Amino acid sequence: MSSDKIIYVKDYTSPSGQDSADGIREAIRAALEAEAGLIVFEAGTYRLTSVEVVQTEGMVHDAGSGHQLWK
Repeated sequence: MSSDKIIYVKDYTSPSGQDSADGIREAIRAALEAEAGLIVFEAGTYRLTSVEVVQTEGMVHDAGSGHQLWK
């Protein structure tokens, strides 16, 4: 991907938030949709406390994923 488009995480969340995970996911989705060539994380510590469960097709993807159908 060689695009000039840039997505800034600060437009979706901030390092000082209680949980930046949803905002980071939104930034990644926006970058994919816009075919952006770069996602910029501003300096700071991002807290990632929430979880997004993705159902798979029943193949174990990661050792220790806990459950064969969920990751």
